[in-house]
Amino acid sequence: AGSHLEEALPIFQQRGDKRGIATALTELGVVALYRGRLSDARQLFEQGLAIKREFSMEKTRTRLWRTSST
Repeated sequence: AGSHLEEALPIFQQRGDKRGIATALTELGVVALYRGRLSDARQLFEQGLAIKREFSMEKTRTRLWRTSST
């Protein structure tokens, strides 16, 4: 599973797919956790979470903009 995620991550990054990037990072964190690489897991989880928060904020801004323009 880890190798497929490692291959997918640069593709998501190239496409600017924030949801895909965040998911891949989080899942790579799970793989690292199961492999006992706790420091790597934490770093990957934190990176994925930061992108998910950013993505969520963008969605909220878009919804608010749509609501205010109607």
